[in-house]
Amino acid sequence: MERLTEKTALIIGCGGLGGYVIEELARVGVGKLILVDGDVFSRSNMNRQLMAKEETLGKNKAEVYMKRLGEMSTCSVECHTHFLTEDDADLFERADVIIDCVDNVDTRKLIAKLAKAKDKCFVHGAIEGEEGQVMLVTPDSKVFDKYYKSVDDTIRHSTYSYAVATVGSVQANLAVKALTGKGGKFENKLVIIDLESVFVKTIEL
Repeated sequence: MERLTEKTALIIGCGGLGGYVIEELARVGVGKLILVDGDVFSRSNMNRQLMAKEETLGKNKAEVYMKRLGEMSTCSVECHTHFLTEDDADLFERADVIIDCVDNVDTRKLIAKLAKAKDKCFVHGAIEGEEGQVMLVTPDSKVFDKYYKSVDDTIRHSTYSYAVATVGSVQANLAVKALTGKGGKFENKLVIIDLESVFVKTIEL
């Protein structure tokens, strides 16, 4: 794990999934985290987002986590308080792995596009209700584009805190595997997590 101290992870989205990914990558020893999120904490986040509490309401999510990491970790933190755009390609250039923790299809597709352009792996994650999915996507793969070709944002259901924590932890796990060169057998496979039925299934796309 010592090699993690020399690695940089770009985390896009610092809310539900992003909060757990940030926390776990910092504690496992990743040397630098680049955080990107233009959103602020609201009361509706308090059921599932680690840092959503009375004193953080109305504050930018990336800035809140930058302050938290300064109190509990020695990792370096770079904070960007805007939503991801095409102009952020340089952030992908500087990262060893990218983690998609956003909540909309358009931004996921932009993450995939920029990661491919910069020849970087990214860890996709999505969640709704008690179900989630995770995938470690390589830059030469077409599985993500194929999977999301006809997928649009749908009506959202209530998301449970334990589902967010589980999916975020699996994302952190795959990010560490990618950073340490152990992600090969997990690449480009869709991991389905169903906590209503309590099962995990891996699908070859």
